[in-house]
Amino acid sequence: MWDEMELDPFALEHHGSQPEAAVQLAQLGQESFLFGVQALLLLAIDGYPRAIRSTRARRNELLRLYNGNARSSVEAAVDSQDDFLTEARDFLIQLVPSVGMPVSILYPLWKNLRMLLLVAGLFGHNLEGEEVKTHVICASVGLQSVPKAENTIEKALEVLWRRLAGSIAKLVPASHIILQVLDLESRAITSFIDHFSDGPGVSETEYLQELDPDVGLKEFLELLREIGAQSLEQLRKALEMQHRGPHWESSDGRIRPEL
Repeated sequence: MWDEMELDPFALEHHGSQPEAAVQLAQLGQESFLFGVQALLLLAIDGYPRAIRSTRARRNELLRLYNGNARSSVEAAVDSQDDFLTEARDFLIQLVPSVGMPVSILYPLWKNLRMLLLVAGLFGHNLEGEEVKTHVICASVGLQSVPKAENTIEKALEVLWRRLAGSIAKLVPASHIILQVLDLESRAITSFIDHFSDGPGVSETEYLQELDPDVGLKEFLELLREIGAQSLEQLRKALEMQHRGPHWESSDGRIRPEL
């Protein structure tokens, strides 16, 4: 099991101790916490212009780099997952300062969501599908499989909350909560990869599309000057509007024929 610094290299920059994080989470309540997780999931999939790059754009970049080889791309994604911690610190928390959860939980949770979505996408799965989202949520807290009774997004979110709040209710030390729930062990990653490895794949026509570009600090600072830091409600509303608008991917996960 990793210690805190191995799990999150920015642990020393967290505002507040681990016990304080547990208290904050308990005070936050289930409804607010799950609202925040759903917003993070939507943001992790679609990204945010000039702030967070979409998972599809990252997927395509890796597949171009490895000539369409999904396995090699997945290995690279897993090896570089700590890049998402940097993304959380430098971009996410600046865009949405009040995400609604302690940063000691936010950082590793964001890393896990981003990495797992990328893995599923590299194998060609539709990231909007309920099965993908459900498995991503459960795997993000270390579950190697999804119980049949939990096989919906709503149930998976409840599992996430129970594993956190249940530990708090039992007075487990906060450091144990963070490590137990958010330490994505190698066997859970392997199980997730195995589950999604039989995906339809991504065609060359799809992955050659560059989609949204990588995010630069200059463009991000310009965005913040234009719109300012966003509340979680503002972010969720903007993401939902963006999601309802013209999109490069059709409902079956393929690019729309007119593009």
